[in-house]
Order: sequence, then C-alpha cells, then structure tokens
Amino acid sequence: SVRNICSPLESLFGWGGELNSSRELGVLFKTNSAYIDEFIKRLGGIHPYDTPAIVGWHCNKSHPANLHWLSETLSSERIAEAQQPSK
Repeated sequence: SVRNICSPLESLFGWGGELNSSRELGVLFKTNSAYIDEFIKRLGGIHPYDTPAIVGWHCNKSHPANLHWLSETLSSERIAEAQQPSK
C-alpha cells in the first residue's frame, strides 16, 4: 500500500458519555478493492484501540496516471511478498 502520514492530529470525539480530545497519528493508506478486506482485518488486529477508526471507501475518480502508478505499485508489492520465505 501507499501511505500518507498526517501528524499530529487532534481528534475530538464522544466516548463514555463525555467529550474527549486526543493527539493521534493519522495515516491514509491507498490500496485497491482486491486488498481492502484483508488490509482492514490485518490493521485492526494490530491497532491499539478497541474501536479503531479504520475506514475504506472507493475512489471513483483520479488522474489516469495516478491510477496506473498505484496499480503498478500494488502489483510489485504483491510479487515481492510472494517471493519472501514463509515465516
């Protein structure tokens, strides 16, 4: 996946009937629909929150060169993962 790291962020949210504030690190991961379910499951498994804000949405518009680059990048990552020895 491709990542954009946004830091720091101040999150304002309701929890336990109270208004809360927290400094957090936000990350935008770019992937495609073939990988999103696996990605959400894996990220949720390592996230420290009980209720992580992991959200996926479909991008229906982008510059063609960007879509091509992302597709090539994701394909290259999958090939590299497949070539790594099993743990």
